[in-house]
Amino acid sequence: MERISSTPKMLTQINQSESTNDSDIDERGHLISLNENEEIVIEPLKQNPYEVSYTCLLLPKFGSHHLMGDVVERLQSSLKDITVSFGWHLDFLSIKPDYLQWTIRVPLSTSTTYAIQVIRKQTSSEIFLDFPRFKRENQSDDFWAPGYLIFWGSQPHPNEIIQRYIRQTRRQQGIRMDD
Repeated sequence: MERISSTPKMLTQINQSESTNDSDIDERGHLISLNENEEIVIEPLKQNPYEVSYTCLLLPKFGSHHLMGDVVERLQSSLKDITVSFGWHLDFLSIKPDYLQWTIRVPLSTSTTYAIQVIRKQTSSEIFLDFPRFKRENQSDDFWAPGYLIFWGSQPHPNEIIQRYIRQTRRQQGIRMDD
């Protein structure tokens, strides 16, 4: 989080009757007033050393359920809302017709399994609610195929690995794919 460093004389409590812009108020409700010779020092945002990053990939349960159009917009919004709600950081998001891939940073105390379960459950609920055509075919509560592909770190999965994972998952589901 960016922090404004200043001397105490630069901050004054806002009176209800004073007219100010939101940009002149810090997060504690103090008015920021600068003299010409005073500067605001903004500290850079740094990654918490007690966080872990990983990149995850999910496939729709049905190969015919492509992630396109409004579904992409819904997933983008949903992933952003989920990560903000849980205090996680969404660093990368890629939505292709055949898969959803994202990179998040979570506290070490948040298990990978938990984070993925939350994302699977929330996105499944929203997709089925907003796009009932998917629910008509998929009678389970999970829009996503069993399992997930995960890489530790923030690098997206290489395309060859993604394609092998898709073939393997479909084979395990009993769906034949042309190699």
